[in-house]
Amino acid sequence: WIEEHGGDLGELDEILGYHLEQATRCRAELGETRDDLAERAAARLTAAGTRAFRRTDYAAGRKLLGRAVDLLPDDAPARFDALVSLGICAYVGGDLEDADSLLSEGVDGGDREQSAVAFFVRSGIRGHAGGGELGAQVRGVQELLAEMEGLPAPDLVLAHGYNALSRLLFWQGRTGEQLTAAENALARARAAGDPALE
Repeated sequence: WIEEHGGDLGELDEILGYHLEQATRCRAELGETRDDLAERAAARLTAAGTRAFRRTDYAAGRKLLGRAVDLLPDDAPARFDALVSLGICAYVGGDLEDADSLLSEGVDGGDREQSAVAFFVRSGIRGHAGGGELGAQVRGVQELLAEMEGLPAPDLVLAHGYNALSRLLFWQGRTGEQLTAAENALARARAAGDPALE
């Protein structure tokens, strides 16, 4: 009924996600498994969390995306899509350890593009948080960027790569190179249609 009549609700995904999440938990308590309910709940919560993330409401994004990730199996592709935004929300909230853990899960378990995005974001965060030698991180990002440039990689993947490179070069004081990387990131983010990254 809500799906059919609630199209004008701005919080439709949050409302449906909540009810589907509760239905999933109730069925689990009864010993019934309905993966379709969990997937539907996670999809709605991910959509709501992504919107919150894009409007820079990182606290709400973290809660919604965290709930979505908890509902999905460890190997679900949708889980890895949500992990990057969830990791960024944790980072902005000051939880560097959780951010690194979430992004590392994305690096290790996602498909090639998901893994690359998680690696790029994690590298930028580690550089900012002092987690490792900047020179090694720059080289790692440059190597993966070169590999992804050689593939038909989506603009969004490359935007994250150039953004990470830009941040790392800035912290090294290499501002001329940083500007070039930032301009590449901006162009790729625009081409991908991602205003939040832009």
